[in-house]
Amino acid sequence: MIGSATGVMAEFKNIWKSKNIGIKTKRDIMVTCVISIVLYEYETWTLKKKHKNKLMAFEMRCYRRILNVRWQQKITNEEIRKRMGSKRNILQRIKERKLNLFGHICRMEDSRLVKEVVFGEMKWKTKRGRPKREWLDNVKDRDAWKIIVKCALDTNG
Repeated sequence: MIGSATGVMAEFKNIWKSKNIGIKTKRDIMVTCVISIVLYEYETWTLKKKHKNKLMAFEMRCYRRILNVRWQQKITNEEIRKRMGSKRNILQRIKERKLNLFGHICRMEDSRLVKEVVFGEMKWKTKRGRPKREWLDNVKDRDAWKIIVKCALDTNG
């Protein structure tokens, strides 16, 4: 999905280069048209460190393109975020959407197939070694759920 979002980012090159459009408007366009493509897929994935690194790199590449800052200019990611006025990074957005989806599934009737799939357990023996991470592992702690959502929304990138 990062490839699709990169293609959409390239389609807006005239907007990114425009001096008549403000940074806030450019950021809103990017979040609406580019980041939403990435979020659509990754909110249902179990994110591993490799995926997180790629997502963060993609987000910073988009910000740098909007600000017309090349990587050779040695401007830190924190400075780029400050210039963009970004309150949440892409990982925080994904976590928020995952938790919203989890809450939606929890409120469903018990007879719904989606709820059975998410909360179901396998009855057979698994392979040796460390168990693979599951989507539910990211949202399992119901007691800390609201705290995590609040932190994800309040944290500044």
